Amino acid sequence: MCERFKQELLPNPTLSFITPKVTENHTPKRIVNIRGNANIIHGSKGELIEMTFGFNKKTNTGERFMYNARAEGIFNKDNVANYTGELGIHQNGWAMEGFYSHRALVPVTSFVEGSAKKRLKRPYDVSLKEVQQFYLAAIVDTDVITGKLGFCIITCWPNELMVNEVGYQRMPVIIEEKDLKEWLNPDADIEALLPMLKPYPSELMEVVPLFAENTPAV
Repeated sequence: MCERFKQELLPNPTLSFITPKVTENHTPKRIVNIRGNANIIHGSKGELIEMTFGFNKKTNTGERFMYNARAEGIFNKDNVANYTGELGIHQNGWAMEGFYSHRALVPVTSFVEGSAKKRLKRPYDVSLKEVQQFYLAAIVDTDVITGKLGFCIITCWPNELMVNEVGYQRMPVIIEEKDLKEWLNPDADIEALLPMLKPYPSELMEVVPLFAENTPAV
């Protein structure tokens, strides 16, 4: 899961087409939790808009509050690392329409994750080594209760860093700089988008514990 991230909007030449333009003083730094508001980039014209992190969605089992969407869909239920099987987000389920028609990017400076046992009671700050701002894959949908737009972050199986240093079996999908425009393109070939849904390379990431080193792990 991805339940918390840090956001500070910074200008990016790759996304110079977004509106309104991002300036150095566009927004203060903030920590965004589930049900909180964040700026996201949505649509082919790159509309920068504030939305709620998560939305209520009707499913086969009733209404549920969604904030993460699995890249694998119904596959990889055991969250196996180094997964090489089929992806299912585009095949069926509640996230399919959003993946086809309402993709978005969430600009972040880091995301916060915890171990499978302690979760955010023992958090780690996860960022990229040489990039100050990066972009999480997301989909947008209408909340069936409020009628307002919200977004979900797409997650995938973990890389070695997430397994060995954080101790968790999921991570958010990070869209590479070269793929940002295509991810937002409503006419993009879905088959060309699927390879983007993979763990980011461990060697390009770093983890900093946000707790005292002597805090018990269990």
